[in-house]
Amino acid sequence: MMRHVWAGLLLTLTVSISQASLAQQSAVYQERFALVHELIELQGSRPNMEPMIDQILKQMRTAILAKSPQREAEIDSVFASKIRPTMVNSLPAFYAEVDRIHAEVYTAEDLRASIAFLRTDAGKIFLDRQQRVSAKMQEAVGVWSQDLMRNLLTSLGQQ
Repeated sequence: MMRHVWAGLLLTLTVSISQASLAQQSAVYQERFALVHELIELQGSRPNMEPMIDQILKQMRTAILAKSPQREAEIDSVFASKIRPTMVNSLPAFYAEVDRIHAEVYTAEDLRASIAFLRTDAGKIFLDRQQRVSAKMQEAVGVWSQDLMRNLLTSLGQQ
């Protein structure tokens, strides 16, 4: 009988400690999550996603039109009415996953330090230049992937 009492107390203590630990972990995670939002807001990266979607769609359209040029109007209609809206509507879920990954990878100290840096003059310059670099990188990736796609389609057509 005493053994069951001790086992019950041990189980209760374990559950209580686990719940307290989970609550503490949850609080730590929520703090990191809030810091992630602040960091992403400072970075201003979210508004850049729709142009990236448009770049992806442009590449997809080019590849599809290479195979079916006679269906251009139909393809454009499907892209405008279904594919682009679906991609844009999926952004909140994508953002949530990006936030989760940041909150998982970075410590609160990492995030606070990054935020503090981005609020300095040097950080503001870094962000400004990084946004320009990102825009140029998007252009470069677009040209690179179009060239790859064109070469791939050419090589497939020659076989």
